[in-house]
Amino acid sequence: MRLKQFIGKNIRGYMNFDISFRDSVTFLIGINGSGKTTVLKLLAGLLTPSYLDLSQIEFSEISVSFTSKDSDSVESIYCYNYGQKIKLKYIDSKRKVFEKEFPLISVISMRSRYEQNFIDIDKLDRINSDFDDLDVVQKIRELKTPLFLGLNRRIIENSNLNSVERRFLSSRRRLQQIESMSDSVDNALSDIQEIFYTHIRRTAQSQFQLSDLFRKQVFEESFKLKKNITISNIDYKEELENLKSRQNYLNSIIQSLEVKDLLKQFSEYFIEIQKVLQILSDTSALQEDKTPNPAYYNALLEWMINRSQLDKIDKIIKYADDYINNIQNLKAPINRFVDSINLFFKEGHKEIEVDDRGEIKIKINNTTKNNSIFDLSSGEKQLVILLAHIAFYKRNKDASVFVIDEPELSLHISWQEIFVDALLKASPNTQFILATHAPAILAKNERREWCVDLSKRN
Repeated sequence: MRLKQFIGKNIRGYMNFDISFRDSVTFLIGINGSGKTTVLKLLAGLLTPSYLDLSQIEFSEISVSFTSKDSDSVESIYCYNYGQKIKLKYIDSKRKVFEKEFPLISVISMRSRYEQNFIDIDKLDRINSDFDDLDVVQKIRELKTPLFLGLNRRIIENSNLNSVERRFLSSRRRLQQIESMSDSVDNALSDIQEIFYTHIRRTAQSQFQLSDLFRKQVFEESFKLKKNITISNIDYKEELENLKSRQNYLNSIIQSLEVKDLLKQFSEYFIEIQKVLQILSDTSALQEDKTPNPAYYNALLEWMINRSQLDKIDKIIKYADDYINNIQNLKAPINRFVDSINLFFKEGHKEIEVDDRGEIKIKINNTTKNNSIFDLSSGEKQLVILLAHIAFYKRNKDASVFVIDEPELSLHISWQEIFVDALLKASPNTQFILATHAPAILAKNERREWCVDLSKRN
């Protein structure tokens, strides 16, 4: 998906927006109160979709247009607010229209003038359940929509929930009421740690299946009968030249498989094959008296015996290469995260590691001490949350849109200056929409052209 445009009319009764998004990075800038966070919430309201966002922010009409991976045709989602009801409309790439009206029901319970209003969670659960069942909502949730990272650093994304999941979500929302009294950043950090634990559990099963397949392929290849072996028209000098590259490739595979004890064994094997090919390249089949040359024919016999073995080794190398690539793909999100986060942490003489269980640990350089991620500073925690979401989000290649509200929160100026470069390096094909008012993030001249100033609203 690529977001193209957001249009909003009479937002909060006085703001109008017409925002075009760049394919790479778009900065939403403006003074406090210019509507940056409001625009992101309305985008989430349209694309997730979220009844709470659509019902709690005043507007007359909002819309977002976008393209999907499978088509260049523009699709659109609209929401109209009629005072007592809203109408949600989705026009797909084939111009088919899905729309439905839904009543606006207040979920805000009033307290005394000295107390903060609160959301009636039970009432909201019932309304959300009815809203989620709308055909147009279900259709929008089939889309690979963006991930939204709000100020509380909790991920928002669309989801289809069955009745069991809804009941679970209701209890979770009640739990989040309690969590709201604690540090929201630590809650988001707990989400990150759970993502790592879940990833390790899932990849462990996948890795077992890949290992089992690799063993099966090697076993079957070992017992294949080689037929129709010919020794005519063989260029032994060419075979000799190719032998070294074969050996180097095999050595790299062995090192990747962490079976380095085999290196010596294979090295000795290739030395013997090299001697055989050297004899066949340099020696004539006949001696000067036209009688058969024993050295040549002994080498030829050894070549006939070992050539099929070399072919099998080539096949096994291919299987091993595929296996290694698949394992690396499983580990890629964690490796991406560790590589990107340590670019920042090295300045503070710290290093992040992830153990075999998926636990994120902080190693203090030149000591034996390991700290928890919950011991990090506020800025370090923010960075862990942002880069972890990007690293794992990259798996979803169809969506590839990431929306972040105030990425500069708690980040040191030196980190703000390199933050966008780190994002683009970690995920160059992702569309980023960032609401910010940090001069350091916008310091580079070319980034001025990436900005949309919401203070200059229509």
